[in-house]
Amino acid sequence: MFSVDYSDSVIMARRFTMRDAETAGFMRLSLQADLKKRSLIWDVTSTAPLVSWTVSFLNESLVPREMKFLSEPHVQMSGRLVFTEGWEGVDQVKLLGSGSMGAFSVFGEKFSKASGDFSYENGNFYVTDLDIRHQGGSFSGKVMGVDGEIKVDIHSTLPVNAMLNMARSMAPEDVELPPTLVINGDPELNAAGTLRMGVDWSGPVRVDRLKLDAAVRDVAYQGVEFDSATAKVEVIGKSINVTLLELVREDGRMKLDGSYLGTDLVFTVESDLKPEILVALGGKSVPVPEELKIPEKATLRVHGRLDIPEGKPVEPTLVRARIKAENLAWNKVPVKTADLEVEYRPNQLFVQNCRIELEKGI
Repeated sequence: MFSVDYSDSVIMARRFTMRDAETAGFMRLSLQADLKKRSLIWDVTSTAPLVSWTVSFLNESLVPREMKFLSEPHVQMSGRLVFTEGWEGVDQVKLLGSGSMGAFSVFGEKFSKASGDFSYENGNFYVTDLDIRHQGGSFSGKVMGVDGEIKVDIHSTLPVNAMLNMARSMAPEDVELPPTLVINGDPELNAAGTLRMGVDWSGPVRVDRLKLDAAVRDVAYQGVEFDSATAKVEVIGKSINVTLLELVREDGRMKLDGSYLGTDLVFTVESDLKPEILVALGGKSVPVPEELKIPEKATLRVHGRLDIPEGKPVEPTLVRARIKAENLAWNKVPVKTADLEVEYRPNQLFVQNCRIELEKGI
């Protein structure tokens, strides 16, 4: 049922109810249309997929891909539309409301519930108090998009597959982990910063400034298992600053920090992991001389700079290393301990402060 009043070019409709055939949800609204001002004002309560309807009408690229409602969502929203001359198009849009839903899925990944407040005005949007729940964790935060600039502040304890499927639903291309990286534990992630697109939201997403803090247990890289991994990263345009990357095993750990500035990488590495593990982590990029028997134990600290020209091989311009090793061999000559400092420059190698202890003597 509904009632309609008309007075001085203003149409008032109250208690209009519509049901969605697919979800069996309903939409109940009241609206006011001013024919002289070409404006439409409404207030809605809905358990139908109203947000998807509205966003599809305004900007289809903002609708998450492969998202399915497994329960009826609940939306309360008010808004205002102003149409162009002749009612041929929409000139201004304002939306304000809140929404919640029970179970839903994204790329087949099931989530238990979600809620949040939102607003939209002429292409700009705000999402606050966002709360998404999953059997294995949660996702919370806020997002603001103004004139092609997106500001985010999020916290997540979602399982890896759930995070990847959420990312796939919003990214223009598929999102996958590197094949050499395996995450068995559930990560904890904090991210805050600014992303940019075109003013009309049509361009690719570019990072302006973004801070990431992440921690995960039970992770493997290049087949090497670690009890935990921790990372603190800041991305500014094309530069990447890693203030901490720490990999921890029961028998040792590795810490790394560095900065990538687009054409060069400056880094520092400290490690007391077994040398055989370091070789496995390096893969084919760390060749081992045939004359060397890998030490049983070693500690090292390496500081260096690599040139990374576009389309050309990576070339180290300066690498300094302090190495302490035990129980190794060179050309089958057993070495009990070795303590040395090494410096590499293009076509130059310097070894200094070298102390080698053989099985019999120094």
